[in-house]
Amino acid sequence: MKDKNEEKRQKLSRKILDLERKEDDFAGLKRRRERSLENFYRDFDHLAKQERALLEAGELAHVHKGRDMEEQHYLAQKVRAYVERSLAELAELKERLGHSLEEGREKLIKERNDLPWE
Repeated sequence: MKDKNEEKRQKLSRKILDLERKEDDFAGLKRRRERSLENFYRDFDHLAKQERALLEAGELAHVHKGRDMEEQHYLAQKVRAYVERSLAELAELKERLGHSLEEGREKLIKERNDLPWE
């Protein structure tokens, strides 16, 4: 005798797997974005240190050297703040999405488990 709810149970199981795939896909995107931000900051920091060294060594000596160093420092702070803010927003998004997917998964599992075996 065939279970009357087998098809519904399989459909719910597929939906659960789809949610889990979405969660895995997002985790992969999150890791790539984090690496991208970290690489961006590392590259910027490297260039900023080179520029600072040139300014301090006087190789780019001119009247506005002090102002140029202040602007370079200000820009470095802005970039650091951007990277930190972006990483924080990404973590917050992961938290919200994680809760949403977990709630959806729990709802589907409960619905699947509540189906009678007939």
